[in-house]
Amino acid sequence: MHALGRVVETVPTTLAGIRALAQFMAVPERLYVGQDETGLASLAAACRALLPAA
Repeated sequence: MHALGRVVETVPTTLAGIRALAQFMAVPERLYVGQDETGLASLAAACRALLPAA
């Protein structure tokens, strides 16, 4: 497993982690094909766990 793959697969556990992953993913050259979907799933899971329901 490539280290960058671990970054997008790891679900953040803090608000700072959500921000860090979002900022990392904002540079498309860092991601391989399909990693954007994995990263978005990680962000979604973190948001569901950490942010209050609207």
